[in-house]
Amino acid sequence: MDREDSNNSDYRDEDNSHNNHNLHHYVDDDSDSDEYHIDSSSHDEDDEDGIVEDDDEDDDEEVHGFHNGDFNPNSFFQQFTANAGSSEGGRNLEDMLPGLFSMMNGGRVPSGMGSTNSRDSRISKLVDNVVKANEDPYIAMESLKELSENMLMMNQLVVDRAIPTEKLVNSLVNVLSNPFLAAEMELQMQACRCLYNLFEVNPESISLAVEKKVIQVLKEKLSEINFIDLAEQVLETLEYISRVHGREILKAGDLTCYIQYYDFFTIHAQRKAIAIVANACARVHITEFNIVKDAMVVIAPIFQNASDKNILSRLLYALYGIVRGVDETNVLEEIITTNILEHLLLLTSSSDVSLDDKLNCYDILTKIVANSRVLSRNIIENCNISQVILRCLNSYSKSPDAALHETLMFVPNDILLRIGRFIALLLPPEEDQKISMEQSTYDSPFGEESTLKSLVDNLTPIFVDIYMNSMDFPVRKYILISLIRLLSCIPKDTPCNDKINTELMRLIGSALAQNKTHITDNKKLSNDIGVLIVGILQVITLLIKKSKGDVISLLKREGITELVGSFPSEFNTTKIDPSLVFEESNDDNDNDDDDDEYSGYDSELGDEDEGFFKIVGSDFDFPDCVKPKKMKFWIFRPRSSVILVDEIVDECKLILDNLNKESSTGSSQLNEIHTLVEKLDQIDIDTTKYVDLLQYWTLVRECIFRTDFTLSPFEFISSGLSLAISSKIKVLASTSNNNKRVLIEVFGEKLANFIDILQAALTRTETFEIVDCGLQGSEGGMASLGKQITIELVPISNSEGDKFTKSFKPTIISIQCISSFKTCCEFLKSRLLNISFVESMLGNETCGINTEEVKAIKALNDSDFLFRIDGNPISVNETIFGAVFKHVAKTQEEMKDFWTKPHSIKFSINMKKLKRFEELPDTGGNRASIEENISDIEMENDDETDTTVTAPSDDMIINSVYGLKKNTQTNLTPVDHILYILKFLRANMDNTDVFINSKLSAKLAKQLDEPLIIAGGALPDWTLYLTRDFSFLFPFESRIFFLKCVSFGYGRLIQLWKSKAEVGKDLSSDNPILQLGRITRHKLRIPRDKIFLTGLKILDKYGSNPSILEMEYQDEVGTGLGPTLEFYATMSMDFSRKSLGMWRTDNYNSESDESDSDTNHEYVTQLLFPATMDPLIEKRGKVKELFFYLGEFIARSMLDNRILDFNFNILFFSLTHELARNHTLPDYMANVEHSIDMISYVDKQIGNSLKYMYENRDNSENIDELYLTFIVPGTTIPLIENGDDISVTSTNILEYIGLLISALIGNGIKQQLQSFIDGFSKGFPYTNLLILSPDELIDIFGRVEEDWSKETLYSCIVSDHGYNMDSTTIHDLIDIMSSFDPKDKRLFTQFLTGSPRLPFGGFKTLKPKFTVVLKHAEDGLSPDQYLPSVMTCANYLKLPKYSNQEIMRTRIQQAIEEGAGAFLLS
Repeated sequence: MDREDSNNSDYRDEDNSHNNHNLHHYVDDDSDSDEYHIDSSSHDEDDEDGIVEDDDEDDDEEVHGFHNGDFNPNSFFQQFTANAGSSEGGRNLEDMLPGLFSMMNGGRVPSGMGSTNSRDSRISKLVDNVVKANEDPYIAMESLKELSENMLMMNQLVVDRAIPTEKLVNSLVNVLSNPFLAAEMELQMQACRCLYNLFEVNPESISLAVEKKVIQVLKEKLSEINFIDLAEQVLETLEYISRVHGREILKAGDLTCYIQYYDFFTIHAQRKAIAIVANACARVHITEFNIVKDAMVVIAPIFQNASDKNILSRLLYALYGIVRGVDETNVLEEIITTNILEHLLLLTSSSDVSLDDKLNCYDILTKIVANSRVLSRNIIENCNISQVILRCLNSYSKSPDAALHETLMFVPNDILLRIGRFIALLLPPEEDQKISMEQSTYDSPFGEESTLKSLVDNLTPIFVDIYMNSMDFPVRKYILISLIRLLSCIPKDTPCNDKINTELMRLIGSALAQNKTHITDNKKLSNDIGVLIVGILQVITLLIKKSKGDVISLLKREGITELVGSFPSEFNTTKIDPSLVFEESNDDNDNDDDDDEYSGYDSELGDEDEGFFKIVGSDFDFPDCVKPKKMKFWIFRPRSSVILVDEIVDECKLILDNLNKESSTGSSQLNEIHTLVEKLDQIDIDTTKYVDLLQYWTLVRECIFRTDFTLSPFEFISSGLSLAISSKIKVLASTSNNNKRVLIEVFGEKLANFIDILQAALTRTETFEIVDCGLQGSEGGMASLGKQITIELVPISNSEGDKFTKSFKPTIISIQCISSFKTCCEFLKSRLLNISFVESMLGNETCGINTEEVKAIKALNDSDFLFRIDGNPISVNETIFGAVFKHVAKTQEEMKDFWTKPHSIKFSINMKKLKRFEELPDTGGNRASIEENISDIEMENDDETDTTVTAPSDDMIINSVYGLKKNTQTNLTPVDHILYILKFLRANMDNTDVFINSKLSAKLAKQLDEPLIIAGGALPDWTLYLTRDFSFLFPFESRIFFLKCVSFGYGRLIQLWKSKAEVGKDLSSDNPILQLGRITRHKLRIPRDKIFLTGLKILDKYGSNPSILEMEYQDEVGTGLGPTLEFYATMSMDFSRKSLGMWRTDNYNSESDESDSDTNHEYVTQLLFPATMDPLIEKRGKVKELFFYLGEFIARSMLDNRILDFNFNILFFSLTHELARNHTLPDYMANVEHSIDMISYVDKQIGNSLKYMYENRDNSENIDELYLTFIVPGTTIPLIENGDDISVTSTNILEYIGLLISALIGNGIKQQLQSFIDGFSKGFPYTNLLILSPDELIDIFGRVEEDWSKETLYSCIVSDHGYNMDSTTIHDLIDIMSSFDPKDKRLFTQFLTGSPRLPFGGFKTLKPKFTVVLKHAEDGLSPDQYLPSVMTCANYLKLPKYSNQEIMRTRIQQAIEEGAGAFLLS
């Protein structure tokens, strides 16, 4: 069987962007400094696929200087000269320059201009034939065919010159409108097709045709369809016209004619018909309401039943334009039905609907409810709005069982914003509108009381979670307005239930604490913060009004009284920002100036749309559709910070007056808690005694869960309970054997409630700041990576004899911000050489630099340049942005000046090296000798200045920027106390989901939305500290993304961001963003019979190389992903060979393993764990080297995103984590029982024996009966010198246990583990891997259980090209695949993808998706005689249509067993 891989694209090396730099010099007359511009973007002009196309000369194309639409000045002047000197008389300028005059004449051929060649003459005759269609329809039809074919091979300039456009358009419209030619269906279809081709090659002709009433003429063809092909061609032509003249389509009236025969059209024609209507409705005016009203009768059922994504998107554009254009209340109620509303809401939660379409649905709904209270009540009473929103949010869930706060981390911010705005406008406005504004009010009761109560009860928890999990100010403001309006809907003196009050207290406490900290730290009140505070205070006021007693008690218990009371005093020392708060100024859609890229194409919309055809004679992008202008919503009330401060102070005083009127409750219970906390502090726990642990945790439970109430998060901290527990954590953690059992016994089901209290306390008290680069809008995000920063390089003279820096003036340069200071080094070297050259040319002997010094400049290393900001040294490996940003943050300068003013950076040169160079002997120009001397100098190490031996490559700088960060604070904060308690509980619980903190996860996600901060090495310390020491707080997906951001180098970081932001779709090829982070690919051809040894050589040479490695096999044609994945799978298997001596095996006799000829015993089949190393054998050096290669191999697989096939023991990564974090392994004898449990992970039999020995350590008789000596069981490795001769007795049993534990999981494997860590760190630091748990790592590297259920296969397989999901062949394939045993699963996966393992996440994460297509039988053979074949790079299975399932099973089995050994063509 032939196994194919069709990805034969060639790759080329692509340098990373920051290694290429272009300088642009600016001279400032007002200063004595030079200014340069450094552009470090890549300017590689090679085609990305390595394809070189030859330009074919066309003699007819180059006329009067124009060739293929391009102007050639040389050719122009040659022809001009020839024409001017021609002997022909009477030639005028128009005759000599027809191309130019054609352009000047609006693209039409000037009257009287004769044809210049035979082709033009031929085309003129063809046009004449069309004009005379009445006389001979057949000749006209054939002429139209030829004209259409010719136009397909022309560009606009050629059409302008060769075709009399106006004459042709007139004749075509005449053919289509002439009643005498109405029966000539074929002729009319050719006329319509010719018209379409003309429009396509010369869009300017569309306006001419519209003037000739072509729209009305084509509409007539659709009134009664006699020839379906003609109708479909008419639709295609009208759709093209509608892209630029949608308003003319609308003005022509009767939109129903385009879709009245919708059900009879093909899907292609249906899309065109809907597109015409959508383009026409994109810019509806209220004056066209009657036209739209009639059309909605037909549009509505099509919209409700649409299944095609393209049609659905276009219909939503139509609805968007209609609702935006006719937004009057009574008008909307005439055209919007309940069915339309319900379908719009249904689409918001559909997984098959794109994000843009969902956003359009919400915008349409929001505009509807903002203008019609009747429709608003309709939605509230009939649509179960809370369930609709929940379904929409849960459609982004990673797990069906995930809690809402876990799901919100993956919901796009735009969706959250739309939900908040929709609900805010759905509800009636509040009475006291402090942060919102809306004039309209409800003129009738809002709804039934039961409906209102259900709405409040269901929506409030959702909105609290959204607020807590979003870091976006507009989202938070919309959610606050929605909450205020929800609470306003509750009838007076109707209290909220306890659940709602608890949720709101969680929001209020956290929001006020966070905003107060922001004001305290920054000494400034921003408008956004002020609005949030006012909104939260409004929520408190409404709660007090609705239900006084219970709410006031909760407010006091949550410490909100103290928070509210602290705000007035804060503003005494706070700067006030006088600017106004404007609605959604940054990232929402209220700016019509940036509506969409095609907003100006409708030529009939007046000033707002003028200027479509301003580019004459050149190529431009024709619009795909007319996008409606974006809707505006005015909700936020503009407020200056001065007014906000007054409102905050007044609101605080009002709240405090209400709170002080009520007597304090619960003080006696709190006094009891304080007493219990003091008792906890005094308890001396013997961690070896179960009773002591039971007593301690019982007392903790009594403090938290009282008989009449549960301790609030604020009380948990303020009572000192968090401090008391955390102070004992280190002692409690030493007895991991009993902790889990005690916690379950004491807390039971309340353990989850305890964790919830801790999470709420953490959410409230944490004050981790998110830093940004100061760029917003179009300059932020991915675009920030292409931003340039201005710096001033100021020389510092080291000595009086320093000619170098004395001759160097302060220089201002503009440089790409993610460049490192190595770029400045190269610039300075070049600048110094230029100065030397200029001085020598001027003959300046005093300042001139001699020949030796020129050689010295060329010999300078990057480490010979010393850079400083305000006296603080900067590493040459640091990015310019990172160094300057940290300095600005440290000095607390305003970020608004960061990108505008130059930043002063001083530099000096290592003069000692230059002086040493002057002492070198004169070589008389001997180049070889000079280079030898330079090399000697570079090898020297100067203790003062040259401390870097080898500088890492630029692409790997990011690895060293983010080293292992630890909390160095000596005084622990309440946040630290809670973190340590959570870490202790996480170590003793199996359910990991409850430990994910949604707020911190949202903060991390928000921080990772700043790629420039990441690339610049400016991530705040908390992101590194928390992700590595408390990784359980964050979901797996967030941690993996964080790991890739900080560990994989600049090139991969930028590619990751390009992929995430989908950058490149709408950007021109010369955009600097597209030039960033271009990763080099190395393709290596290897022999199949020596894969392992070749692989080790590859690791040795390319292991730390930042390029992407791809493999192919000698004498095989397959290239790309398939062979590469097979290489990694084969290497994974070879690393598991018993003969390498790396791993523990069940058979301890290594000699019998080597002599065993059975290939089934060639590999280690148990979980991989290092074998104890015998210190006396010579082989140990080789084993350490293999572990080094193993670490390097695994790091390489992570960098290149390759699938591995290892079966590691979880203890392997537990110990490497411990060694990397603490640089030593645990003291196993400090907790012998726990250490013995760890041994059981490695060898259950030895673990049971050690447990027996430890329990009987005082029973000499039992110990003596074991007849043990001091050697590692199953080996000849001695534990001590002459250990084979020393018996184990009750007197030395503890020594034996300690030595054996150390041999198995301590010193006996420490060198192997360290070698693995060292090898891994060649790719990126192993400490970065601490963000992932050992459980997650063993799953990533191949041990994860794969889901091959029928449900999963049906949802993940794509059928195409001959099959659909209802095909019998597809059903049979899924039946067969779901019945595979583990061996066949591996074989099939390797056959399909090249790797025996699916990627982490299974079939759902397979990219490209698993696709099944029909393999056709040829040469008279039947499908049953064919084997299936694959394209591994595309995960593409070519499956013949077998006659039954059994034959299919047999053929698949044969293919996967015989065809996985080579990549050939089929």
